[in-house]
Amino acid sequence: DLAGVIPSVWEVREFLSNEEPDRHEQGVDRLLESPAHATHFAREWRKSLLAETDANRNLAAFVPTTEQWLRNQFVAARLYDAVVRHILVCDVSPDGRQTSLYQNREASPLGFFGAKGAKPENLAASTARQFLGVRIECAQCHDHPFADWKQEQFWELAAFFASIQRQDESNEFSAVSEDKTIHTILIEGTKQKVEATYLGGGSPELDGEEAPRVKLAEWITAKENPYFARATVNRLWATMFGTGLVEPIDDFDPQNPASHPELLDKLAAEFIAQEYDLQFILRSLALSRAYRLSSVVSHESQTNPRDFAVMPVRGLSAEQFLISIDRATGFPSEDFLLNAYGSNNYRYKFLETFKNRSENPTEYDSSPIQALALMNGQVVSLATNINNSRTLAAVLDYPGLSTADRVDTLFLATLSRFPTEEEQEQFVAYAENEEKPSGERAALADVFWVLLNSSEFAFNQ
Repeated sequence: DLAGVIPSVWEVREFLSNEEPDRHEQGVDRLLESPAHATHFAREWRKSLLAETDANRNLAAFVPTTEQWLRNQFVAARLYDAVVRHILVCDVSPDGRQTSLYQNREASPLGFFGAKGAKPENLAASTARQFLGVRIECAQCHDHPFADWKQEQFWELAAFFASIQRQDESNEFSAVSEDKTIHTILIEGTKQKVEATYLGGGSPELDGEEAPRVKLAEWITAKENPYFARATVNRLWATMFGTGLVEPIDDFDPQNPASHPELLDKLAAEFIAQEYDLQFILRSLALSRAYRLSSVVSHESQTNPRDFAVMPVRGLSAEQFLISIDRATGFPSEDFLLNAYGSNNYRYKFLETFKNRSENPTEYDSSPIQALALMNGQVVSLATNINNSRTLAAVLDYPGLSTADRVDTLFLATLSRFPTEEEQEQFVAYAENEEKPSGERAALADVFWVLLNSSEFAFNQ
């Protein structure tokens, strides 16, 4: 959850051998300070910010620049309000020039604007969902039938982005410029113009010297804002537990109350008190009793996932799955995901095959295509080949290890635990079976294959 990958054999052994009373705190702190944490959270935040890239591969150019910029923010441990302000106020038109966002190759948050086609209505809808936890886009064409949001409020929010002008309105990749004096917008399908107005009321004083979205960013991240802190801690809770206190995580509404409203308010208050420090909340959640619960259901009263009476079992994301296979087999993949998005190699195809179409990882459904990709696909086949896997080579060639030791190490490399007594007996007997013509080395490769194909490896539990 914190690093996006399973631990190495060395990390598991070190943790299990650590007898100090604060070993959990040490482990969490080490993960939060690791480069893997910054990389993982940059990836997850990018997927949320640029959700459009899932359906439109033409937008793939925005992925590496946005993800690298986010990683830089997390490496620097920048406070979240500063990150959000930078996203919303980044310069889309340097010196007032026409600029193609699509051609930007520098690490920056410009992809947030580019993926939305720089359209005010798209930017307003995404800003509300991402940073306020509000689905206001349903009011774009008409008043929301089940919520208080009105069409006029949607377009008042969109007016904050009306200063961004596309050269060709029919081309989503058209160059853009910005006229900071514009802060009104025409409601689609009407002749009514509305002024930039905050959700819930109140209009900023605009002088034309700075873009209206600067005022919007200040309002969103203000400590008095009733949405920002609660939406953010709810997103972090969902990251750690698979399900938000408000679910879906971007649907805060009186008709969709939090499962634990007092807890949500407490977390939001602490987030504000800590100056919007993401790592403070993540550390608190990782060390909580709720997070350290087993996923084993021991009573029928524990079956509702919204009660958090047990740890929900969650499917790994495609990226977590691939990088964990890499970690287990010793494949160096640190830079792969940033550089290979949109490429046509077998590893990218693996990511596409295992992409979880559900918004909630606790509702992960595997498919026959995914099962076949694991059993016969190139990623696992290469990973369990004696000539390709560093882990297998080390396990098979390290002198002095018994067959039981080798089985232990394969379990640690894949499932991050030692085998049970029964598991060890079965796998050792299989590997040492003299009737197998392929021999012990090939048999241990089979054991590795079985563990990588197990449901325990595919799920975070």
